[in-house]
Amino acid sequence: MPGQVRQFDAAIERALARGEEPGEPTMMTRIVSVNDVVHAGRGMLDKAAEQLRRKSFPERARNIFLIAHMLDHMFVEVLDVVIAHHLEPLTDLPEDVDAVWMLFAPVHLVVWSVAEQRWTTLFYTAAAPGQELPGAEDEDDLLIAVDDEFRRQIGDDSPSPYAFKLTTSRPDDDGGNVAS
Repeated sequence: MPGQVRQFDAAIERALARGEEPGEPTMMTRIVSVNDVVHAGRGMLDKAAEQLRRKSFPERARNIFLIAHMLDHMFVEVLDVVIAHHLEPLTDLPEDVDAVWMLFAPVHLVVWSVAEQRWTTLFYTAAAPGQELPGAEDEDDLLIAVDDEFRRQIGDDSPSPYAFKLTTSRPDDDGGNVAS
């Protein structure tokens, strides 16, 4: 889904490459409900359904994949481990769509099944007791570690838009901020 985070990061990278300080070091985002994010992506879902009609065969499974970057589309339910129960049904999809997969990168993955008429939360960062997932040594999520490895293997050393950490801050006694 479109958003401002990649343009924001690119502007910072261009300024730094020129040896300049970035013009605006702060990006603001509005926090909405997870359903607002799905509604914002509705036009993209319709375009994807049209592409499936043109490019796919009726006997094949027709899946739509949509990715929403958390910093572009921040939603209030982001701290919930399971989000499927928050999502409204996608009852008005074209009849030739079988499923809609939504990755709220980098944390949540859900799928809407047309056949079952329900959302399901999928987990991809669980590990067996004692097993360490890729990226854990750097305190990264699995998706970020996979993205880093993919970029390494294709020779892309540009920063990933999915590799970020969120921190909170509070004022200290001197009027500055203390991150935690």
